[in-house]
Amino acid sequence: MPLRDRAKNACLRNPRLQVIFSQIRNSIRSGVECEMYYESKIIELLCVFSELNADCVVVPELRRLSGADRNAVEDVKMILEERFTDAPTIAQLALLTGKSQAKLQHDFKAIVGCTIHGYLQSIRMAKALDMVEHTETPLYIIAREVGCKKPGRFAELFKNTYGVTPDIHRRNLR
Repeated sequence: MPLRDRAKNACLRNPRLQVIFSQIRNSIRSGVECEMYYESKIIELLCVFSELNADCVVVPELRRLSGADRNAVEDVKMILEERFTDAPTIAQLALLTGKSQAKLQHDFKAIVGCTIHGYLQSIRMAKALDMVEHTETPLYIIAREVGCKKPGRFAELFKNTYGVTPDIHRRNLR
């Protein structure tokens, strides 16, 4: 796959974008509320794409990365997606991939478009959003299941990500 396509795919697999697309797919609004909702989601998508644009277009940066470097980043992504509740530290990820911490962090940001911690947070918040929207699981349990030890910190992260606390979001769905 050409480097430009890989960069585009990395952007499209971004958890923030996946959450927005999921919200659009699962929307049950109608009338004026529906129009306003879709308009806001389009603006949100444009904002996220503009943030990611520089990382998606910087193909010369990607050209300097070897296949082993790219594989290490893909391995880290897979590990984080599988173990997001109790994710390994960056030092542990570096040992697992045979890269230095600095090299791994640099390559990850060049390929994925965000930091390792930011990617992990996005995975956790996407999973939390899905659970808030599709289950009746108490929020303190959702917090624990997505790797947040403190429910207050979970609510803060959720609000920073989605603009509303998880309990208000759940109430708005009803």
